Amino acid sequence: MFSEIYPSASRYIEVDKGTDLRSVINIELKKNLIVGEEWLISRYRIDTLFDSFNSENYIYYFKGECAQEFNEDIARFAADKKIAVITAFGGGKVMDASKHAAEIAGCSIITYPSSPATCASFTPVSVMYTKEGIFERYNYLSKSPDCLIMDWNILLDCPVRYYASGAGDSIAKYYESLPAVKAAAAGAEGLFLKVPAYILEESMRYLRYNLPRTGSGDMDILKHIARINIFFSGLVSGLGGENFGTGIPHFTANALTAYKKAREKLHGEAAVFGTLLERYLENEDDYRSLAQLMGAACLPCRLSAFGITEAEIDALAQKIIKGNEDEGNTAVIDPKALRFALGDLL
Repeated sequence: MFSEIYPSASRYIEVDKGTDLRSVINIELKKNLIVGEEWLISRYRIDTLFDSFNSENYIYYFKGECAQEFNEDIARFAADKKIAVITAFGGGKVMDASKHAAEIAGCSIITYPSSPATCASFTPVSVMYTKEGIFERYNYLSKSPDCLIMDWNILLDCPVRYYASGAGDSIAKYYESLPAVKAAAAGAEGLFLKVPAYILEESMRYLRYNLPRTGSGDMDILKHIARINIFFSGLVSGLGGENFGTGIPHFTANALTAYKKAREKLHGEAAVFGTLLERYLENEDDYRSLAQLMGAACLPCRLSAFGITEAEIDALAQKIIKGNEDEGNTAVIDPKALRFALGDLL
């Protein structure tokens, strides 16, 4: 059971080149703080998209990590300038840092993802890291973003790798939620179980067929995969509550952030390996078919792709087990089986 749900961002908008944002955003932008990486803001001139609001636009260049100290600095900047709205423009860490800063400063938050791989633009959670990029904790916020803008002019300019990585993260969510999906299929009561389960099943069905086709250049496929990665995965997390929580795939992805070489990979790519590890432990036949699917999309399927050596396997296994314990999961991970699986998947 769960005590709270966060159904969605207050407003979800899809726009294309030439759309006047003022005609679709229902938030008054008197003072707007745009948070993002300097090169991205300069490339897309994101500040000019808000010209029709006649607002005061300020820019804060993101420092690279969603870390407590950095997020508090964004919040202080917003408070000093009496900012009403923070607009997060970029990838998942920009989204999470901006959401956290907006909560601290008491601002509204608009998420404007530049990557099709981030459900962070939708969810009421900020994943916290150290300043070096090592996972620390999940920070559960009081609300979802006030507005999410999907700009196809920007998203379709993103490399295919990000679509595949985001899809891998969405598949991880499916397997982490498999007990709830099976319960819904068996006739369990409650729309807050059945609706997220249906979304996951349909998303997984689509990705099984279309994930290997991300490199085909088919814009309709890319758009739908982006919607799955951002909108549908976020909706599942919001509606499903604790029934659709994290598991071995994300505990593995989080544990891998402790290794510098592994931090060069995208989050979704690490979640892909975590999903393969979970399937290896639970269902060998499913593991084989999933590994074939991930490989066809050029996603990393072996631990060595993350720079991990045999000597580091014991420490990595301990970090995965600790992640499971820290989240209070009732499922116990067998240390011996985990170490063997990591070694076999090296």
